[in-house]
Formats: sequence, structure tokens, C-alpha cells
Amino acid sequence: MSRVNLILTVLQHGFVFCIYFSSDEDEELHSTDPESKEKNKDKKVLCKVKWSRDEDEKLKKLVEQHGTDSWKLIANFFSGRTDGQCQHRWQKVLNPELVKGPWTKEEDQKVR
Repeated sequence: MSRVNLILTVLQHGFVFCIYFSSDEDEELHSTDPESKEKNKDKKVLCKVKWSRDEDEKLKKLVEQHGTDSWKLIANFFSGRTDGQCQHRWQKVLNPELVKGPWTKEEDQKVR
């Protein structure tokens, strides 16, 4: 059974997030074994942190440059963000083609 470590980090505006990891995983990430290092080189430290305005602007520019089929490439420009997080932020929040607000009467009638 492995020991569990807890790291607390306080962010701006009083937000707090926790990262849990086992000591076995920690040893693997910091191993001097070349095979272990190669296996873990692409791992990102992930956390649930609110997107900043700067990140939003950066994401908009990157989508403009690279399109909406290059999420892995786009995610490489963000530390701590995955391709899935970038895609979700674009598709559900930032995409200017999103229609927000209540449904029109016509839309509502089509659904019925």
C-alpha cells in the first residue's frame, strides 16, 4: 500500500485546489531511470484552475491560427491545460458562433 501525499496551493481570489499523488507515482516521475523518464516526459501537472482572460485571448488567437482540429498542438502552448480542456473551453464558452440565451419560439416548436 502506498502513502498518499497532499499538496495545497492557494491561488488568487481565495481559490484553493488540491493535488493528490501517491509516493510511488512521485518516485516514478522523478526517477533517474531513462525508460521511466521517457515514459513520463509528456505528463502535465493538471489542476482545476479558473481560465484567465489572458488564457482566453491566447486560446482565441491559437484557434484562429491553427483551427479547431489541432487541440493537442494548441494545448502545448498552455502549461497545465490538456487538449480536452482547450477544446471544451472553445466549444462551450469562447466560440463566437455559440447561441446563448433562451430558445426562440421557432426553435422551441421544432423540438415539440
